[in-house]
Amino acid sequence: MRLVLSFVATFVLLYPIAGLIQHGLDPTLWPSEVMHPGAWFATLLSWQVADALAMSYRILIGRAPEFANAGWSLGPVLALAPLLVLFGAKLLRRTRIEPKRDTSDLFGSARFATSTERTRLREGLELGRDPETGRAVRVAVQGTLVTIAPPRKGKTSGLLIPNLAFPEPQGWGGPAVVLDPKGEVYRTVAARRRALGRRVVCLDPLNLAGGTDCWNPLQGRDPNDVLYLQSSALALLPEATGDSEASAYFRNRAVDLIVGAMLVVLRMPEERSVVLVQEFINDELRLLGTLNQYVKHWPEPAAYAAIEILQSDPKTKDPIKSTALQAFQWLADRRLRDLVSASTFELSELSTGTVDLFVAVPTEYKTVLAPFLRWLLSDLFTSVRRHRPAERLVVFVDEAAVLGRFDALLTAAGELPGYGASLWTMWQDRAQLVGLYGEAGADVLLNTAEVVTVFDVPAVDPDESERWSRAIGDYTAFVETHSAPSGDAKGSPSTTRSSQSARLMSKEALIAMPSDELLVFPNSGGHARHPLRLKKTVAHTDPRFRKLITPVPPVGHAR
Repeated sequence: MRLVLSFVATFVLLYPIAGLIQHGLDPTLWPSEVMHPGAWFATLLSWQVADALAMSYRILIGRAPEFANAGWSLGPVLALAPLLVLFGAKLLRRTRIEPKRDTSDLFGSARFATSTERTRLREGLELGRDPETGRAVRVAVQGTLVTIAPPRKGKTSGLLIPNLAFPEPQGWGGPAVVLDPKGEVYRTVAARRRALGRRVVCLDPLNLAGGTDCWNPLQGRDPNDVLYLQSSALALLPEATGDSEASAYFRNRAVDLIVGAMLVVLRMPEERSVVLVQEFINDELRLLGTLNQYVKHWPEPAAYAAIEILQSDPKTKDPIKSTALQAFQWLADRRLRDLVSASTFELSELSTGTVDLFVAVPTEYKTVLAPFLRWLLSDLFTSVRRHRPAERLVVFVDEAAVLGRFDALLTAAGELPGYGASLWTMWQDRAQLVGLYGEAGADVLLNTAEVVTVFDVPAVDPDESERWSRAIGDYTAFVETHSAPSGDAKGSPSTTRSSQSARLMSKEALIAMPSDELLVFPNSGGHARHPLRLKKTVAHTDPRFRKLITPVPPVGHAR
């Protein structure tokens, strides 16, 4: 399409451009028998348009007396040079000889999505641009999405910002939750989201982006909902590593202790506070005394479980207490204590479709802040299950490895789409997934995703490139073998044709893929099941976003 438009523009403007090159930039000095550009444009815009176009045609066939050699001279050649360069580049890109396809598809039928199939992808979340037309390619998802790409390769500017800025009516315009490690996304799109009529909430304890909201997870909680308290305590604590029974034991008993402290705090008449939960666990004598009074009014098994721990010998009690306090290490910072001291919003408001939530937490503090982030997401998932969103909610989890191992994420990836929420997790490579969840967990997240996007595959990991090359698939190719008699042997040359399997995209081609391209793997019957090779969207340079976002220029190259 781009080549066709370039040809039309070059043909139409060939005469005036060639004339300026041949006769000079001052038309008053041109020979009198040569039509000046002003007169030519007047003819082009009149009913005599055919006469104006005929002049360009006469140049091409070498019958234009206005130019030396009847048209085949320096001026017209220079005017045609841009088109010739563009055509040559296009031709060079297609010079790689590929085996012919065998339509029997005996060894596979892999192919990329056609232009017609790409054209149908008009509405929903934007994934990239059509390589031929430049039009945005979108998918209306009902499931989860996964993106795998190294850092600084365009996940933020190519996927998050274009979708949150809502540049065109065909785009996705629903509510969003964004884990924004750099605060860049909030600074870029907050004004645009407000202009769309949304309330934009930003949890920003370290003042990365200027957010001023806060969230107290215990505010309004029902102390009778012990299952919620247990779920929250599990989210706060890291998953048990390996198959260690001791690790799992201390984690489960620490949950009992945390739940006991939460029960006491939630029954108190004064303001409920996460900080108070930590203080109770630190002061075990105070917690034990309060729990003994508690069970006189509410004789709950969860309270008795905490009392049992506090009354055990130090050898048993101290490791459990130490494990429980790991969940609240982040409260050592005054800014985090202020963040959870009160609430300026309710997570249930996200389901109304009028509220967006941004969480700006830097990755350098990921180990310390991971419990808080897991608690927030766990509460969000619970809220979505209890309050179905009015329109599809998308949860963007940039740098998902920051959370550490979080099994609730795997559960939510398969379950939440049915409640009206989709997770879009972003990873630096598949090894991050495997390191946290093992091969089985990584496969679950990838295999259940409705869309997987991959770009800038690393050249130093042959297993990674081989995996995605196999995922793209094989096709059945015709291979010709030519033979000829040698020496004094008699006979005539022969050609043998056979079918064999061929990779649609080898791992070498995958590694060499231009940095402005990405691969999309649709994994749903609602879309064409063929991979798409698209151009990346770059929000900071795309004219569609010029008036919609507040630019935050990316860091440049090292010099």
